[in-house]
Amino acid sequence: MQNKDLKTIIAKLRLKELEVIEKISTPGDDLIIRAITDPQTQSFIAVNGDWEKVSGYTSAECIGENWLSFTCPSEREVMTNRRSNEINTDSDESFDEFEFNLISKDGQKIFSKWKSKYYKDINATVSIGRINKNILKK
Repeated sequence: MQNKDLKTIIAKLRLKELEVIEKISTPGDDLIIRAITDPQTQSFIAVNGDWEKVSGYTSAECIGENWLSFTCPSEREVMTNRRSNEINTDSDESFDEFEFNLISKDGQKIFSKWKSKYYKDINATVSIGRINKNILKK
């Protein structure tokens, strides 16, 4: 892959991420987590700094790992079924909204609300999660 192609892909990912951000409101007490995943493997392609703050995992520890391994074990089957349907949907207004508990590196359950969308043109899922900052202070 040429450097120009890589820049184009990254630019498209950033644009799609911003599109999702504009679709959600951001209450002042929420951290915004951004994640980009591969829809076939469900593995992380990219995460932002707030993901690291919330989960305790560095981006290097997450990239290439299945995002489900960071969810509460009792919720994994439901989340697997929910997310497996997203590849079949690619309309401009089709955002998947869901909630689940993340499991941090230290084992803490952290409630999160998400919006995500699969983009066929870049073959990636862009997700934006919200977590109340006050939960993390406990």
